[in-house]
Amino acid sequence: MHDTPRSWSRRQARLDVGLKILTDTAPSSATRAPPLWRRIADRPATTLAVLCLFAALDSVDQGGLSLVIERIRRDLALTRVEVSFLLGFANMAVSSCILIPAGILVDRFSRKRLLFGTGCIWATMSMLTGLARGFWPLFGARAGGAVADGVLKPASQSILRDLFPPERRGLPFSLYWGFYSLGSGVSFYVSGRLIRAADAGVFAHWPIIGTFRPWQIVLALPGLSTLPLTALVLLIAEPKRDRSTADPTATASLRETVAFLRRTWWLYWPSLAYSIVWSIPNAGFLWTPAVLHESWGISEAEIGRMIGLLGMSLSLAGTLGGGLLVDVVTRRTGPDAALHVTIVASALMALIQTLILHVSSHQMVFTLIGAIYTLQGTINASYYVAVAAITPARFMGRVFALQFLCLALPGAFAPTLIAETARFVAPDDALAQAVSLNVGLGSAAYMLLLLLFSARIWRFRQKGGGVEGVTVASGA
Repeated sequence: MHDTPRSWSRRQARLDVGLKILTDTAPSSATRAPPLWRRIADRPATTLAVLCLFAALDSVDQGGLSLVIERIRRDLALTRVEVSFLLGFANMAVSSCILIPAGILVDRFSRKRLLFGTGCIWATMSMLTGLARGFWPLFGARAGGAVADGVLKPASQSILRDLFPPERRGLPFSLYWGFYSLGSGVSFYVSGRLIRAADAGVFAHWPIIGTFRPWQIVLALPGLSTLPLTALVLLIAEPKRDRSTADPTATASLRETVAFLRRTWWLYWPSLAYSIVWSIPNAGFLWTPAVLHESWGISEAEIGRMIGLLGMSLSLAGTLGGGLLVDVVTRRTGPDAALHVTIVASALMALIQTLILHVSSHQMVFTLIGAIYTLQGTINASYYVAVAAITPARFMGRVFALQFLCLALPGAFAPTLIAETARFVAPDDALAQAVSLNVGLGSAAYMLLLLLFSARIWRFRQKGGGVEGVTVASGA
């Protein structure tokens, strides 16, 4: 029996309904909910947490070195100038060379893959630092680890800028730099405990580690902690870049980047000069453990314990409060108010850095060190929020790389500048006097540059510069 056209239409209609029911009820790969771990990894808070841990481990390495630097000098028979090369030049010089290429890579390629690759290098070099038994192997391992530091900072700042809107950037930026300060505190505390344990012979019968000197154990530790974090970075979601069509620099080439910096040089140069001068007081802090041990007779283990406890307890407290303050003033008065927070906090920091080695008691010294940790994260977070507000999205990696270059390149020589200054002052407490002189002059200079930068931003807005740097005015 042959189907009539009408029965064929009814049969086709029933078939269409059945197919629709199947397709509506069958789970689709496009609409299926991602697994729990993927939903957690995609959250901005997860990305922020991973970047904060990277920042903490980055500063762990530097803090541990500054605490054991006198032991290294004695064991390897180094001069104070050679020691200053390890504190500054070995790390900062290579970091300076890598920052501009790193900024270009950050603007063009996957930032989390860049973090993964440099994290592997960092872990390897950090462990080699602990195994070094001479000046040049130690210098080479420090220089190799600086490659990771040169990529970490611009990549992290670029990710945070794309991850959070302007009115919510204060707390994430503050947390990032707060964990950087926290890592320094953790480093001092853990290093002090390790030194005490090593001096007591705790590691004497351990395989392999038993042959290490105490300072080698301290320097090898960060490398062991970095490897699992390096693998974790591949799981986080990288935020989409801000490529608004309203931004004329969205597809900027290297040539256009140079042209952009030439047009806005009048705006950026005070901030770049501020980064250069800031490296001098920062170098003074690197010498502080050596000064406390040499001039005040405080043991390295006690220095590590006290500075570590202060860093761990006050750095996050200061940065959380500072980040919340930046968000509040930004919502009320605009993104440029973040720089006003920087100016106030920097004025307090300048006063503390100038007075710290002139007080008369150990307790007061450590109290002022705690205040430095409290202010440090607020200054970093508010300052970089202010820079982000005037910088177009496509230039973020390069502009921040230039900022860190201006901080790192003088930082390579600032510890040596202090060591050389100590040769021309009175022999009694020469290092303490050299630190005090350089920090005092540097603090006065960076305050003047911050005020000038604030005035330039005001002029930039008067000329029509928009929020987020979308409209860029040229200077007169």
